[in-house]
Amino acid sequence: MFFTNVKESGLEFLLVNWLVNHNGYEQGQNRDYNTEYALDTTRLFRFLKNTQPDAVKKRQLETNPQKTAQFLARVRDEITKRQPHHVLYDARVNNPAAAALYAKNIFSVTRQLHFSPDATKLSLDLCIFVNGLPVITFELKNQLTKQNVDDAVYQYQHARSPKELLFQFTRCMVHF
Repeated sequence: MFFTNVKESGLEFLLVNWLVNHNGYEQGQNRDYNTEYALDTTRLFRFLKNTQPDAVKKRQLETNPQKTAQFLARVRDEITKRQPHHVLYDARVNNPAAAALYAKNIFSVTRQLHFSPDATKLSLDLCIFVNGLPVITFELKNQLTKQNVDDAVYQYQHARSPKELLFQFTRCMVHF
């Protein structure tokens, strides 16, 4: 007998599976996510090492914890000031060097992301990252479990505090 998981977790699994197996995303883990900076630092540093190894070495991002923290704070602040899409992409369309760098982008998705440094049991259903920067969050609902989009909107409005870094205005491109 074939069993279909009709809970939120089943939908999460299907979405993550599709993104990973059919679209080349990596599956992230909560341990990759730094709640203080609202960044997937594992993928951010891998992207930087793959695209700008000399800058990583020169700035001692792998060897000096203080410089690493300063860099992460700057990325966090730039996202807050300029929005993630401005921080992510500043490339020319017909530039071969930019195209080569674009091919090194790391797209990832994390299920049940624990986003709060204080309320560590809180999680959201899915978060999509590009090079470690969060761009899309999801709260999934299922009519079979008697929930709909209104429940998701309510959850974002009442159970997701804008004081949490991930939910601050301009932090992500969109919340679904």
